[in-house]
Amino acid sequence: MSVKHLVSNTRLIQARESVDSIVFPGNPPTRGELATRVRAELRRLGSGSEFTTRHVSRLERGETRWPKDDDVRLALRRVLGVSSDEDLGFHNSRRREPVVAPRSSRESGLPVPSRQSHRRDGSCAHVVLVRQLLPEGFFDQPKIQTALDRRDFGAIFRAVRRHTGLNQVELGSVVGFNQGRVSKIESGKRGLHEVNEVVHVANVLGLEPWRLGFGKSARCEACRGTAERE
Repeated sequence: MSVKHLVSNTRLIQARESVDSIVFPGNPPTRGELATRVRAELRRLGSGSEFTTRHVSRLERGETRWPKDDDVRLALRRVLGVSSDEDLGFHNSRRREPVVAPRSSRESGLPVPSRQSHRRDGSCAHVVLVRQLLPEGFFDQPKIQTALDRRDFGAIFRAVRRHTGLNQVELGSVVGFNQGRVSKIESGKRGLHEVNEVVHVANVLGLEPWRLGFGKSARCEACRGTAERE
């Protein structure tokens, strides 16, 4: 009895490593973050398809060579910035012509991304707004508006994490807090009171400061510095 030898999908791995992480800018997204971003894209497509970290793992290990869901393949192409399924190493076994995947990143001819140290400062110059992972009209929901009126960032953080799939460590990395502080904010043991800090978090989350009672031009120091450099 022959044993099927799995071959890693190097094209997909390289495609993931060629895009920038939202959580750790300058580094590629983890499998979990990729799954989160694909789910966000599926929502924008109006699709109810499922896509989890486990799906990413199976695809990268070569256990699955052809995602049968058209929406999933489209979402992956959009998130990873490629034009075809072949660019992601996907091969439909029903097709006659074989698609040969490269064995290594060097053989693939794809650029190998440079690795930088993890950034955890929540700098707006390097953070892709979390609102890209949130459904349209997220901050217009009655429960969210109530939390905004109260400046209840615990409720806001929990809602953001629930819809994006980010854990406390990942959300903390985006806004510049450690996991312990995110946990205390979510539990109500600690709040946000410094004006610049509140505006900073609002900007990072893609939340217009005026929703919190600030002027429309309100910006955190990091964002203001970025605008001046531009």
